[in-house]
Amino acid sequence: MATARTSQLCGNLHSDETAPVSYYRNGMCDTSTFWYKTSKFTQYLKKTMSVKITYEDIVRAWRDKNIKTVEDLEIVLSDFKVIFAYCSNEIEGAGVSFHQTREIFENGKVVGYTGDIRALFEAQNQKECYEYLKERIVAKEPLSSDMIKAIHEKLTHGCYDEVRWAKGERPGEYKKNYYGVGLTVGVPPEDVAEEIEFICKELAEAELETVEDVIKAAVWFHCSFERIHAFADGNGRVGRTLLCAVR
Repeated sequence: MATARTSQLCGNLHSDETAPVSYYRNGMCDTSTFWYKTSKFTQYLKKTMSVKITYEDIVRAWRDKNIKTVEDLEIVLSDFKVIFAYCSNEIEGAGVSFHQTREIFENGKVVGYTGDIRALFEAQNQKECYEYLKERIVAKEPLSSDMIKAIHEKLTHGCYDEVRWAKGERPGEYKKNYYGVGLTVGVPPEDVAEEIEFICKELAEAELETVEDVIKAAVWFHCSFERIHAFADGNGRVGRTLLCAVR
């Protein structure tokens, strides 16, 4: 669902900066005002996107936040955690809107939802996973096999289908049967633990001194993790979450 997050950008469209566009289309704001404000926002985006922002700029801005506590992190990631959860689930075709995802994060519920109940569990699981990770992010805890399995358990809790469950698969446990994509993605179950330990060790011992080093390490780790295909389900969600912990 499109949203109008524009109150700080083009003259306070509405006191609720996450007001849905339907708010304006349903007569609560006259059409001419809606299109004027939308045009102003479009102009702002064009102007902003014409400014060259490098990854180094982003890293510098992040470090300038000087995050020391979980409270500091909560302030900085107040929007990102919802955006990330929505986008990660949307890649899988979950069917929960951005507004509904925000409702789950902020209020723990949604009203009037008529879609697949599993998708709501997946959105709630994203929230639970963030709660689990935030202290570890502040503490700069290195990635490990235990952390990866814990992340998987949080993200897939209550979401394994009956077929996988009948085969003995469980959230938070490496796969017991072979699951792969094509001929090159997915190692045999008996090799998963060793492969995961290897990539975690390689990442922990890497000397990431520059921004380029971090990007290369993140790409390598993500590709390696997805190639292993460690779990019966949820590998994509876990892999995207792990990217947030590479530093």
